[in-house]
Amino acid sequence: MSSLPEIPHDAFADSTENAAAPLPPARPVLEEAVPPVGDPPGAQRVVRLGIDDPRWLRFLESRPDATVFHHPAWSALVEECYGFTPFAACLLDGDSRVRAGLPVTEVRLLGRRRWVSVPYADAITVLADD
Repeated sequence: MSSLPEIPHDAFADSTENAAAPLPPARPVLEEAVPPVGDPPGAQRVVRLGIDDPRWLRFLESRPDATVFHHPAWSALVEECYGFTPFAACLLDGDSRVRAGLPVTEVRLLGRRRWVSVPYADAITVLADD
């Protein structure tokens, strides 16, 4: 195996072709911020709700396909046993009603944060209105 040629540390010290170009002048800061625009009528948005949020509970009560793994009691048990933080990832309509959702648990392992759809559940699906 051949070794790489050695390059002296000052080989590029006097080279002008490698010199950094001066930075362009900074752009001026806007004097006035543009006011935020609200959601258009009928807009939907995905939000993170507390697992015991009344909107999530009402939605669960209206869903015949909800299982024990969707229920806040299951999430609370997982939180108590493993210390994971539960929440509901939900799609809200323009009236802030839940139209779809899934219980999720925030898991922190080895310095990383992940969202897991209800760990230790046999099976779980997203609940959704049409």
